Amino acid sequence: MIPKRKTDPVFSGTIYIIEDQWRIHSLDLLVTKDAHLDFIDSLRFNETFGRVNDTAWMPFNQLLQFKLDVLGFSGEGKFIGVFSHYNLAPDFPPGFFDAERLKVNDDANKKDSLYWIENRPVPLTTTEQQDYRKKDSTYTVQHSKAYLDSVDREKNKFKVQSLLLGYNYQNSYDHWDYTWRSPLLSVSYNTVEGFNLTLRNTLRRTFEDDAKSWTAYADVRYGFSNLHWGGRASFSYENDPIHFQEWFGSVGIYPTQINRNEPISELVNAAYSLVAQQNFMKIYENRFITFSHEREWFNGFDLTASAAWRDRVPLENTTDLTLDWVGDNTFTPNNSFNNPDADTLVRTQALLIYLKASVTFGQTYISRPNRRIITGSKYPTIDVEYRKGIYAFGSDVNFDLLQLSVSHSLNFGLVGEANVNVAAGAFLNNRNATIIDFKHFQGNQTIFGVHYADGYQLLPYYDYSTKDSWLEGHYEHHFGGFIFNKIPLIKKLNLHEVAGGHLLLTPDLTWFEIDAGIEHLFKIIRVDYVTSFDQSGNIHHGFLIGLNLGGAISVE
Repeated sequence: MIPKRKTDPVFSGTIYIIEDQWRIHSLDLLVTKDAHLDFIDSLRFNETFGRVNDTAWMPFNQLLQFKLDVLGFSGEGKFIGVFSHYNLAPDFPPGFFDAERLKVNDDANKKDSLYWIENRPVPLTTTEQQDYRKKDSTYTVQHSKAYLDSVDREKNKFKVQSLLLGYNYQNSYDHWDYTWRSPLLSVSYNTVEGFNLTLRNTLRRTFEDDAKSWTAYADVRYGFSNLHWGGRASFSYENDPIHFQEWFGSVGIYPTQINRNEPISELVNAAYSLVAQQNFMKIYENRFITFSHEREWFNGFDLTASAAWRDRVPLENTTDLTLDWVGDNTFTPNNSFNNPDADTLVRTQALLIYLKASVTFGQTYISRPNRRIITGSKYPTIDVEYRKGIYAFGSDVNFDLLQLSVSHSLNFGLVGEANVNVAAGAFLNNRNATIIDFKHFQGNQTIFGVHYADGYQLLPYYDYSTKDSWLEGHYEHHFGGFIFNKIPLIKKLNLHEVAGGHLLLTPDLTWFEIDAGIEHLFKIIRVDYVTSFDQSGNIHHGFLIGLNLGGAISVE
């Protein structure tokens, strides 16, 4: 087997065929780093076939060997499998084949040496036997309370610099730990709070069987311009990983973006505010208490329900500090959104409920003793969301929002893969809805590309938020080097092509956006050129830079 181009992600090697019988005897296949597979230095696959009966040959053993090179760190490993006890005429009962692709029994890693002597098709070598005995002894020691406590005592030493660099305290034997995040990583700036500091604390407890865990979060925040304290605390409890069940509760007084999906990060907004005098992030003070529950009730059907009480308090700018190095810009009021349906935010109380049903037909999974691992589906995922503002018990809002969305990933082999997202929705009732309650879209007004799969790179954040109906569609195709790998010299750079189209329709807007770019620059950098058109014939365009951390491979 000789590839037409060594840069294509395909095997080279040899297939051995028995002369005159035309039966495959064995395979010896290899992929090297020339194929531009992320993190793979080499991947070798060997398989040998054996006679099962007078008419059939089937795989007897398989050997998969690999070498990795990840950012200067290298490693290697191998998987070996031996097949026996073939039944070529099985009688499967009705419904035997279901969504479960593989099951690991509860006692799979608890077999004694007598079991392995009887069942291991390839006996261990003397060196391997010694290695296993050494690992068993080491495991016993390293999981004893005395050993874990001694390691924790060394790791848990508190130093003065921990106040600034962060600190972690753990009790490995009882499976809990506490983390104090570095305050240096939580300093930000915006025109409402000025420079602000958030102190983040996390306490986590995992039970020994790894089937249950809880996590408590506590954040304290202070704005040095508005001289205002804020804080929030939350608690999550996961008690059924088979069905992905989670209970969640949160309470606090905290500055929150108008669009709760946070289309712009605090770091990017701080940079634009300080360097270019542009404050894109719009926030209000959220005084809230919320509860939610999520569970997959049966395979492929997940249901999320939540209820919340919120007191939404408007906030105004308190500082205009800026370096103003770039452009000729002026800070905009925090409580102004350039939206024809929303002037300014006034203080409101809101009693809200939220329901989301997610359905994935044909979803497959792997069963392990205490959890399930979803392996995907060839069919799309359908989400139905309902949000209700209840006009009762002192609540000022009254609205009903319904949304249907469909998402799917398509694999085109050597031509790459595509992500498709389509969503449509409407306010069935919008009698009392503030800008916070509107349907917001994932826009962007910076040079940093974000939300590639379901967002718009040139759409203003709040100008076109709606309390009416909408339709949005997104198509993003990652070619994976299909074109560049065929161009001399360029193919050595291991660049990947990407292109997409994005559509948004509301009663007041027709927005179409197309983008084309290059990803995989230095493994993680992506650069796009984007052009947009609206119903008035206005054309917008520009270059954006972003991160793309995809590119991992899977071998089946």
